[in-house]
Amino acid sequence: MRPYIDTLVTNPVIESIEIFHETTKLFPENIQDFYRCVAWYSSTLSGHYQVANAYKQYTDSRKIYLPKSTKPTTGIDDVLSRRRSVRNFTYFQVSTQLLANVLNGSLGTTQVSTSTLSEDIKFEYRPYPAAGGIFSIEHYVFLLSADELEMGIYHYEPRSRCLTWIKPIIDINQLHLATTLPYSMLTNAAFIILQTSVFSRVVNKYRERGYRFSLIEVGLATQTICLVSQSHGLGTLVWGGFREMLIDQMLGLDTTEETGINLIVVGLPADDEKDV
Repeated sequence: MRPYIDTLVTNPVIESIEIFHETTKLFPENIQDFYRCVAWYSSTLSGHYQVANAYKQYTDSRKIYLPKSTKPTTGIDDVLSRRRSVRNFTYFQVSTQLLANVLNGSLGTTQVSTSTLSEDIKFEYRPYPAAGGIFSIEHYVFLLSADELEMGIYHYEPRSRCLTWIKPIIDINQLHLATTLPYSMLTNAAFIILQTSVFSRVVNKYRERGYRFSLIEVGLATQTICLVSQSHGLGTLVWGGFREMLIDQMLGLDTTEETGINLIVVGLPADDEKDV
């Protein structure tokens, strides 16, 4: 027994985390099954098909195809040194071009390759990595203030680089209740990105360890969004303290198959938030 275990087991929250971490480790008893699943995905036509089609589409909804993103003039060193968590935003209406710069630049498909087993199966690459090339994370945009697009909730499709209309934001009070964000952010920020996870995509290949990989992917995508936003003069705040059930209900999600994991608030930093 580890020397600190007596202090851990007195806290049921820490104990549950310890149990989860232990059950997602690789041991001699489960490592063969783990690699058997990985090999099936890598060597079979069905496995390649599942990897290539691990994304969501709203086929019957209105789509807004975003313009090609423009490259920022700010260098990566400057972006990294200036990135901050912003809590005070100045109201402004985000342009479609700026929205495209953030979404396409951080989440859009950058390259497509062909499967060695079928020319009809295409694998995609994005600005951030995902375990086995299986992207388990979906991104939704709560557009709060824009100069051209309608305010409301959209789904972002990386391959076609478009926004798919889902529904209007009916009530800011409802949004406040679901996100727990202060009213000042909801009225001044330009948009909020909701990240959800479809765990089955990656768990089917990597078993229990896939849950870890899905959360790692959220972090990688989040950092990419924050840095790309910063490079275009926008500030971000990563927000984890929201009510998942209410958020999922707003989008009509099956909370066991797909559920909210993280929020990223994006907007124009107020003067007192700007780096000098």
